[in-house]
Amino acid sequence: MGNPSENCLFINVFMSASTPPDLSAKLPVMAWFHGGGYQGGNTREAIPNITLQTSMDASRPFVFVSFAYRLWQFGFLVGSQRDGQLNLVLQDHAGSRGKTEKRMSASSRVTIWGQSAGAGSTLFHLIANGGNNESLFVGAMGDSPPFNAMPAYNDPYLEGVLEQFPSLAGCDPKVQDKVASCLRNLEADTIASAGARLIGSRNSNSLRVRTLLGRRFARVPVSPGSNTNEGATWSARLRNPDANTSMPHFTQDTVYNFFYGQYPYFTKESFDKAVKLYPIADYNVNFSFQGQQMYGEIRYIRVRYRYRYNNTHLSSDHHDELQAFFVPSKLANPAPGGSGIVQGDERVLVIVCDE
Repeated sequence: MGNPSENCLFINVFMSASTPPDLSAKLPVMAWFHGGGYQGGNTREAIPNITLQTSMDASRPFVFVSFAYRLWQFGFLVGSQRDGQLNLVLQDHAGSRGKTEKRMSASSRVTIWGQSAGAGSTLFHLIANGGNNESLFVGAMGDSPPFNAMPAYNDPYLEGVLEQFPSLAGCDPKVQDKVASCLRNLEADTIASAGARLIGSRNSNSLRVRTLLGRRFARVPVSPGSNTNEGATWSARLRNPDANTSMPHFTQDTVYNFFYGQYPYFTKESFDKAVKLYPIADYNVNFSFQGQQMYGEIRYIRVRYRYRYNNTHLSSDHHDELQAFFVPSKLANPAPGGSGIVQGDERVLVIVCDE
């Protein structure tokens, strides 16, 4: 994490150059949350030229807004010593939408949209405050929303992380009433050494599944989706050979070790039951392919809608669909006299709720 800083809470606003000035304040708004596992990511690659062009072609123009937000421990510091707000990422999102509301009269027609961790954020906003979204949005969309391990803020596992974190940052964890103030006085690059996600604040104070089963969520149109090969390559990125299924001599235990690193309360007994649903013979006796399918379905796919065919040239791995929405930032600036819109060979129509 190079040159870390909390000075990143900016808002980007895009609209077609052909939008009449008197119409811009009346258009519906799409609010975008980038992905990155709550650890990385940025808004620079979300250049919505393709998306805006499709909306103009369909005579359904809208304003596209993207937000930066705090990451890692800057946004999700864990532990039961609650000195100040928790879940600052969600506070950043809400604050950004509030800024949008003040400046745009069509803010009552905001749809929130995110990919991966950004899609997870849309879910958090749906269940925030017991389902009261305070009229900040009228619809929600999510590309590959993850169901990763999400223990409570005072869970023993996360408390163990918090016990190590102050020491690594140079603060005394034994002086509990001064830990937060000590951390706040440190340079950003000093505290960028540990972090974990949590729940537990006014925004999201109960487990997601329990909240959804209790029907405590915002009653707005919701459209989640996923790709076919969501589980591909994740294990292969790990340095630990005991959890990397692309290493030589991997076994079924390697697959379990990978899952255990993602879900620390996932027992071997539960894994052995789950793996029976994925016979290794169906994957050419390849534990890597078996693990990819299991992980993709557990974390991203499950009950989410998938499109009716795989894209043969953009691929169907995690995040590949973004190529149909956004253009690379280096291509987003047109030549003098250009239209300001870059055409892609794959375009997906995004229609924002306008009622």
